[in-house]
Amino acid sequence: MIDSLIKLLGNVQDSSTEHLLGVLRVQVYEHVQSRVQCASKDYNLKEILLNKINFYHSKSEYEEAKEHCDKILALCFPEEKN
Repeated sequence: MIDSLIKLLGNVQDSSTEHLLGVLRVQVYEHVQSRVQCASKDYNLKEILLNKINFYHSKSEYEEAKEHCDKILALCFPEEKN
């Protein structure tokens, strides 16, 4: 499931993106194995999330999506400064 979510997040930026981020956030919050999988360099999730944060930066309508990105980064990459 994680790999499908990350692939979708890497390929789309539309109205479903916020929902995908919300699902991923819940998944990594509730499951340690999902956090480990997301942190794998194979998925490049950190870069995907940082790119989305940059895209959302000055757009208030994406505030919740940006918050999801921030929380996922904090959960999956706690030892790294973002």
